[in-house]
Amino acid sequence: MESPPSGSTRDEQHSSGSCEGSSSADSGLLRKPEAPDELGRLGNYRVLRIIGSGSMGTVYEAEDLKLYRRVALKVMKKARARKITNREQFLHEARATAKIEHDHIVTIYQVDEDAGVPFLAMKLLVGESLEDRLSREAPLHPAEVIRIGREVAEGLEAAHERGLIHRDIKPANIWLEEGRDRVKIVDFGLARSAVDSEADEAEKNYLIGTPLYMSPEQARGSELDTRTDLFSLGAVLYRASTGRLPF
Repeated sequence: MESPPSGSTRDEQHSSGSCEGSSSADSGLLRKPEAPDELGRLGNYRVLRIIGSGSMGTVYEAEDLKLYRRVALKVMKKARARKITNREQFLHEARATAKIEHDHIVTIYQVDEDAGVPFLAMKLLVGESLEDRLSREAPLHPAEVIRIGREVAEGLEAAHERGLIHRDIKPANIWLEEGRDRVKIVDFGLARSAVDSEADEAEKNYLIGTPLYMSPEQARGSELDTRTDLFSLGAVLYRASTGRLPF
């Protein structure tokens, strides 16, 4: 999961596709609703609707009851939150992303827990993912491919300068803001410090990411540096330019 609450919103913020209503909500996670237009309450938020859901959590559109602004609320699934390593991984995304303030990286407002379930509040993005766009319209005009590539590269530069490697650059994690011609990188859930000497080597080198876009060294499970994100970005731009994957 940045913007006015109306409009088309998707991810895992920003997973593809929007799920309306409460049928997909994590049973028992939300406190009971206090108004007819909400699904329930979580922390200091009034939960309004489901934006999308992934393996780790569900993303809701919500209203901050103190600041009166709409946010995207990413909430870990209750079943997964029972395992401490899952909670730590979820919180890692928030901490990694919150370190970076940049026009092309989604903004994290808050990270907290409610009844042992972690959640993070992000700027509510309005628009669509690059995956959605390419599924509908590809190849893109060369000028647009250049703009998207430049803005993603600028966001990655900001992350890399802070020692963070995204490790999962793909069209689904590149958000096209509606009406602003601006790109946002989302979902730093797999981010890793490039200089984390205390990181567990087995975890650092474990095969993660999306095979269609990952670098050869990432596919081999080798130690990674910031160049792996640039390879993935190149694969994304190849698809945007040609309508085909490079492999």
